Amino acid sequence: MARLSGLLLVCLLVMAGEVSAGDTDVVAATLKDEASECRYLLKLCAEERKVRPCLEETTGARKKSIAEMERHTKEIEKATKEIRKGTPSKKSTTAQLHAKSRSLEERDNELRTRSLLCLADLTRTMNARHGAATVIRAKHDTLPSCFQECADVMDPSLYK
Repeated sequence: MARLSGLLLVCLLVMAGEVSAGDTDVVAATLKDEASECRYLLKLCAEERKVRPCLEETTGARKKSIAEMERHTKEIEKATKEIRKGTPSKKSTTAQLHAKSRSLEERDNELRTRSLLCLADLTRTMNARHGAATVIRAKHDTLPSCFQECADVMDPSLYK
């Protein structure tokens, strides 16, 4: 009975995202049949699929942010040259240009932080899925069918 309640606790922690990759190995090892192992592996694969777009979105947003910062740097360089020549354009004052620089840097820092958080989530889910898949594969003579259902997030040939 204690083992069952311990397993239930581990399952609840996994669902809450509070279990590390090492813990998913333990959970996978305690599952009794291929059907329950596959349900568990498919859940981990679904979790990974859910996290991947976050990294893609933040990476795309950072590329745009960096391009915008590069354009702005050129504006500053142009304005600086005009000031040195004594022919400043009236488009933007230096204070406005510097304020925009700070704003762009803050935005890029926020995007970088979000990107790192997404990367950490993806790494956690990939490690969890890989640990469970390795344990499940070791328990069987042939590759369980659910490995093919996770082929978009893992390479089933790694587990042959």
